[in-house]
Amino acid sequence: MVPSGVDGTSPNLFQAVVDGLSDALTVVDANGCIIFWNNAACQLFGFTADEVLHRPLSIISSLDRDDGFRAIWHRLSSHEKVSAVQSTRLHKDGRSLPVTISYSPVFHPHGVLHSICLMFQTSTADTLEERFRLVVEAAPNGMILVDQAGEVVLVNSQVEKMFGYPQEELVGRPIEVLVPERYRAAHPGHRAGFAASPKVRMMGSGRELFALRKDGSEFPVEIGLNPITNSTGTFVLASVIDISERKRSEELVKSRDEALALSRLKSAFIANISHELRTPLSGIIGMNQLLRQMPLTIEQRELADSIADSAASLLTIVNDVLDLAKIESGKLTLNASPISVMSIVRDSARTLSEAARAKHLKLLTNIDYSIPDYLLGDPERIRQVLVNLLGNAVKFTPKGQVSVEAILENEESDLVQVRFTVRDTGIGIEKDKIEALFRPFSQLDDSPTRRYGGTGLGLSISKTIVETMDGEIGVDSEKGVGSTFWFVLPLRRMPGGTAAASEFVTLPPPAVAAPPPSPELTGRLVLVVEDSPLLRMMAQKQLEKLGVRSVSAATGLEAVELLRANSYDLILMDLNIPEIDGLEVTRQVRVMELPLAKHTPIIAMTAAAMKGDLDRCLEAGMDDYLPKPVLLEDLEAKLKQWLR
Repeated sequence: MVPSGVDGTSPNLFQAVVDGLSDALTVVDANGCIIFWNNAACQLFGFTADEVLHRPLSIISSLDRDDGFRAIWHRLSSHEKVSAVQSTRLHKDGRSLPVTISYSPVFHPHGVLHSICLMFQTSTADTLEERFRLVVEAAPNGMILVDQAGEVVLVNSQVEKMFGYPQEELVGRPIEVLVPERYRAAHPGHRAGFAASPKVRMMGSGRELFALRKDGSEFPVEIGLNPITNSTGTFVLASVIDISERKRSEELVKSRDEALALSRLKSAFIANISHELRTPLSGIIGMNQLLRQMPLTIEQRELADSIADSAASLLTIVNDVLDLAKIESGKLTLNASPISVMSIVRDSARTLSEAARAKHLKLLTNIDYSIPDYLLGDPERIRQVLVNLLGNAVKFTPKGQVSVEAILENEESDLVQVRFTVRDTGIGIEKDKIEALFRPFSQLDDSPTRRYGGTGLGLSISKTIVETMDGEIGVDSEKGVGSTFWFVLPLRRMPGGTAAASEFVTLPPPAVAAPPPSPELTGRLVLVVEDSPLLRMMAQKQLEKLGVRSVSAATGLEAVELLRANSYDLILMDLNIPEIDGLEVTRQVRVMELPLAKHTPIIAMTAAAMKGDLDRCLEAGMDDYLPKPVLLEDLEAKLKQWLR
């Protein structure tokens, strides 16, 4: 079919001439539609003229490309030369055909582009050049061949995918079309420098590089350069890799490392803040405890009790923040030891008995006596959860009662499932707010005028503790009626049968009156190593109450000198002391004791409650630790344990 008005030649003569050509030829109009198709084109592509006429040229291309027809039309309209390109086209049966495409413009007499004549020559690998083209096309990287003038000579299909340009639109154009605008002005100078000293440049060498897609977006690349010289001149073959995914991975790794570093800094900061807060808190609580054991007027005792309550509330907040830090850093650990469920329940209830009595609430306990006397678990963590639930129950119950019970829910060969339940007749919880209860910092009433205080961390921490023990926690509540909080724990039986009851001690409630000096402690000599004058004085007064003599040191060096000159029954050692810290003092003590075949008990008095800090105490040679604030009854128990 002859395109009407292409030139002055008669259609029949034009048809005869082009049908005699051995190369496939087609003519495409301004819309990209085929208006002429010769016999060689029919043979090459398998389509008859009737099947392709007035259809888009993309019929012989892959479906997702237009082969840059608009760009080629624009370049030819501007009388710009478009070089022949190596490409692939589709046969009617779907086969890919390697072809060389030449473009010739057909202009109207008045100079306006009428159509484009495309000639397709089949490519074979019969020459070295064709073999080279096939190798470039098969390469997994983007491959771009550039001549001495900086014009693109050849690109492979990977470049098309990477940059969004069809081959036809790139070949014959300056390589700078692929360079971002901010680098474009300097790029010819880089090309000239490489041309002056051409040598292979390995992938990834040099500075960070960016390339420009057809849509205007930039992306990071690595480029390897290889100079090629033949009879026609010198060329540069560039191998291009899009490293966007690698960069994203590197950014993710960097972000992760930064987050881990921040987490470590936060843990260290919280540990430091814990020490700074616990030190004055220890002084307040300890001194106030000593004060309350003195003869006081009713008004003075009320003031001392208020100080005790306020300090206890502040200590709870500090402990909650520390527990949250442990959870976030993965340092919340459990210590399996023999426990008495009965003792834990009664001790927890006793802790809240004074608060319940102040609100005229009944506080009831109920323990299933079918629960084995002793099991394996973490008594402190179980007690922490129970005290938190009981504390909330007392706080949110204006009148009525609070009860705590433990029942045997299930029993297997080596596991016993115990259900702990805390019920109250308090204000209850709305159904739509129950789900948020166990989230960190969650407050059911977060208004400025809220009636009840707290950090909103207790239930979140309790949930984590229970789930770390492979247990389950939940709540049932009705607004205005009350709430029932429960948790179920799988506890292991004691190996080797039931332990003797004498192995377990339930501490008595804190006494207001000063305990009488213990005969087994009277006259014993203890070295107190503490840099805080307040805490040093408090520890010595506590020891005096227990009938224990004491000597104090404010620095690590002072402690070492005292230990070289004297013998002590026990050492109370602060960790953060000047000159030499408590860990190093302990190491030196153990070295000094080696030739003497003696071992002085060393108990750390530490405000550092992170698991790693306590481990370091034991690794340095300490025997035990007392968390600050140190209460008189806790100190007495430790002294009796190590001085018996």
